[in-house]
Amino acid sequence: EERLAFARQSRELGNLLRVGLEALGAVVHSPEGAGWIGSILSASFPGFAAEVLLHALEEEGVYVATTSACASRKGKTSAVLAALGLPEELLTSALRLSLSRETDQAQVERALIAIKETTSALRAAPTGGG
Repeated sequence: EERLAFARQSRELGNLLRVGLEALGAVVHSPEGAGWIGSILSASFPGFAAEVLLHALEEEGVYVATTSACASRKGKTSAVLAALGLPEELLTSALRLSLSRETDQAQVERALIAIKETTSALRAAPTGGG
């Protein structure tokens, strides 16, 4: 029952996150469909270096990753996204966003606001997004 409840919650929050990210101009790579739980999404932010976004979001209390934990020391980009044949710009601007059982709608909305504000601030900075 707990797993089913988490699957429902993840799917709902994952869809909220997906729609919000796409509205911000991100390219969402995570699959959608009957088998998709929704607790992990991968999204690229063209024009931004993933590491720059990661650290800027961290300062706002939003923690994301550039790869899975098991691949974090192996390379700078996601091997899975590379295997999909994504162009370099999408690979180097990709972030991995994960939801947990404790994640709620307010946290997803706060993350989306932080992403919007961060990308806007980085665009306005003299050096751009990275």
